[in-house]
Parts: sequence; structure tokens; C-alpha cells
Amino acid sequence: MTRPPPYTVQPATSANLPSLETIVPRAFHPTNPYITKLFPDTPNVRSWWTQIFSSKIASPKSSHLLTVTSPSDPDTSLGVLSMQLFAPTEQGAGFYSTFFPTSDHDAGDYEAVAMNLAAARESYMSGKAHLVIELFGVDHGAKGLGLGKLLLEKACEIADVEGLPIFVMANASAQGIYPRVGFELRDVKVMPGELKYEEYMLVRAARKLGS
Repeated sequence: MTRPPPYTVQPATSANLPSLETIVPRAFHPTNPYITKLFPDTPNVRSWWTQIFSSKIASPKSSHLLTVTSPSDPDTSLGVLSMQLFAPTEQGAGFYSTFFPTSDHDAGDYEAVAMNLAAARESYMSGKAHLVIELFGVDHGAKGLGLGKLLLEKACEIADVEGLPIFVMANASAQGIYPRVGFELRDVKVMPGELKYEEYMLVRAARKLGS
């Protein structure tokens, strides 16, 4: 009898929403003070995440909201990867542009991230349809199990099927995983603020299936 794989990557559903609203604090807050400040874990911000994830689940043609779960608990997300489709001349920074921050967000830091993401994406990807990884994280308690690799490989598989390149603005601790699946570094920017936070701009070209 064949055993099921220990973890499964699949499109998120409404059943995943209660765990998805806490995935950012679970994934980033233990080690990333910048993200902790940018996305505090409050009832307002949890509701904000639920609105974002709900909109992506409802828009499968333009959004890919991937989650990784255990077969024993398919409703609890251990990781998430949100990827958005952009038209060749489309402007903005994905959900950063379409969902206004709450009163609990740091408005200055939020605006800086949105502006840098939009500017870099438009600079490197303008003139061609493309996908953007807006959010990618794995529960800190599940680190070391290869869950991030599973999510990222699935995202690349989707991009190759659709024949689209991918852009991502990654933090320093995560940027090392991207070159392993074909991303190339284009630039590094230091975000404004006292924490001296770096963001890495990377692009992956679409690959022909089977290559």
C-alpha cells in the first residue's frame, strides 16, 4: 500500500482561512522584526488578511493562493504562497495597492514597501504579462521540512504551464532559495527606516515544459 506524501501543496480554500489569517505572524514574527512591525498581529490585521485571502480564493484566473498542509489536518495552513497575474501595462503592487492598510499597520513602512515593489516590478517586467509572488512564508515551527521548496516549485510549475515569467521582492533570509529554481538577482534595495531592511529583486524566466 502506497503511503500518501507527508505534505500537500494545493490551492487554498475557505476552510484554510482561519489558519491563513495567522500565517504571517507564525512565519515571520519569531525572526523578522521588520515584518512584525509592518504586519502586527492584531484582530484588525487578521481581518485584513482574511479579506485579502478571500479575494484571491474567489479570483482563481488572476490569483494563485497556494497552501501547504499535512494530510492529517488539511485545513491548517503550514505555509502560503500568493502569486498574482499582471497584464503587460498594469501598474501597482498587488494587494499592497488594492487593500488599504488598517490603523494598526505602520503606514510609512507599508507605503515604502508598496512603492518599492511597484517601481521594481514595473521596471523589470513592463511590457509583458507576468506573475508576481506577493507573499511567501512557512510556519516557523515547520521550518526545515522542505515546505518552502514545495510551495516555490509548485509556483514555478504554474508559471511554466502559463508561459509566464515571475517577479519577486524577497527579504534577505529568503532570497537564497530562489536561485535554486531559476530566479536571477536584479537588484538589492535598503528600505527606509531604522531597521535597515534589505529587499532583493529577482526574476525567473518561463521555461519550456519538459526542459
